[in-house]
Amino acid sequence: ISERQPRSKKFILFNTGLHDVAKLCSRGYAPFRTAHLNMTSAYDFSCGDVYRSHFETLVAFLEDYEAELKVFRTTTAGWPKYGNYGFAWPVTKRQTLPFASEFVHYFNVIASDVIRRRSKVKNEKSVDIVDAYWLSYSRPDDTEVSATQEIGKHLVHPGLEVMNVMGVQWMMLIMRTLCEETIDNWK
Repeated sequence: ISERQPRSKKFILFNTGLHDVAKLCSRGYAPFRTAHLNMTSAYDFSCGDVYRSHFETLVAFLEDYEAELKVFRTTTAGWPKYGNYGFAWPVTKRQTLPFASEFVHYFNVIASDVIRRRSKVKNEKSVDIVDAYWLSYSRPDDTEVSATQEIGKHLVHPGLEVMNVMGVQWMMLIMRTLCEETIDNWK
C-alpha cells in the first residue's frame, strides 16, 4: 500500500474476543488447539494465560506496523439465554453460549492489561482502547431471530444502535488523529 499510495494514511481497528475465546476454551475446539496452537493437552491449561500470550504477540506485531492510529476495540458482551428479547427460548433447548455475560469481561481485562503494560514499558501509548463491552452489555437485541421467532445461531452481535455508536467513536478517533490541531483550535 505504501509503495502504490505513499501519501495514504493507515488506521487499524482490531478486536480479538468471542471467537478466539471459543477456540481457546470450548470443548468443541479441543482438536483445533492441539493441531494449531502447539498445545500438548487440549484441556490442561489456562485459557486466560494462553489468550494473554497470543494477545501479547499480536500487539507486539501491530506496534511495529506503521499506522497513524491503532485501536483495540474490546469484545462485545455475549448474552446468556435469559434476557434476550424478540423470542422465547424453549426450556428444552441447550445453552451453547456462556452462562454469564461477565466471562467476556475477563478477557477484555487481560487485553487492556497487556496494552497498558506495553505502553508503560515503551513509555508511549502505541495502541488506544475503545470500549464495546459495556456499550453492548445491556443491548442483546440483534439475535438473528427469524420472522417466525426461531432462534438464530449468532446471539452475540450487538444491535444497530450499538453499532452506530461504535462507528461514530471510530470516526471521531480518525478525525482527531488527522485534524487534531484544527479540532483543538475550533472556536
